Amino acid sequence: MERGTGETTGPRSLTRVMQIVAHLAATENGATLSELAQALKAPKSSLLVLLRALAAQGFTTREEDRHFLGPAMYGLAAAVMARRRLPTLARPFMRHLWEATGETVILAVLKEDAPLASYIDQIESASQVRFIARIGEERPLYCSAAGRALLAFQSEEWRERYFRTTDFRAYTPSTPTDPAEIRRRLDRVRREGWSQSIAEVTDGGAAVAAPVFDGEGRVVAALAVASLGERIRQHSRRYRTAAVAAAAGLSQVLGHRPPVDKRRRRSSSSCE
Repeated sequence: MERGTGETTGPRSLTRVMQIVAHLAATENGATLSELAQALKAPKSSLLVLLRALAAQGFTTREEDRHFLGPAMYGLAAAVMARRRLPTLARPFMRHLWEATGETVILAVLKEDAPLASYIDQIESASQVRFIARIGEERPLYCSAAGRALLAFQSEEWRERYFRTTDFRAYTPSTPTDPAEIRRRLDRVRREGWSQSIAEVTDGGAAVAAPVFDGEGRVVAALAVASLGERIRQHSRRYRTAAVAAAAGLSQVLGHRPPVDKRRRRSSSSCE
């Protein structure tokens, strides 16, 4: 019967879902099934099917007979708003990183419709010989510093899908193309909290990058220090320390709280 109405399949069901979300967002005290049906001029049976699906994913919740937006919906809204505000929030940290290194600083995010790192903001180095990055430029995830910082902290399912569907082409003689080697590099990024790429995308170009996390612990961006390969080699430790600190500061502004290392805490307590 539900299938026959056309209300819970195809484009109409998507429209109904958005109408439910919009209505619940506009009502402080939630809504009953009857109130939703009357407001949306839709059959109760169709709405009930959609509400159950939304509740199963945490997008709505129910208290007695009233339906409300759920925690997953608020988390999604927060992620959207954080992404819209990200360049503004990131600017002070990018400026500090630029002052600390004198190099070009880049803010990169995962492109929404393709597995690529996309540059959404940059502060260019004042040095005569410098790395030039343009807003809107894209880089592969597996061989760029910002890309690996983003890729390493995706879910395991996301990464496995990426490995199944990506053609690991060589851009330079230094580009890693062996999936096993790329996995090892990603493991290291997760252990150490930063990534480095030297002449893997362009000859002579290099960068170090650190991941930025939101309040849900999801990686939302990467802060990168980009320069010539020789300068990155010479100042790698200083640059990556500065990048990690800037990324941690921005993550904190976005609501991220890193998990407490219980072993370190016990060790510190025993020395007090």
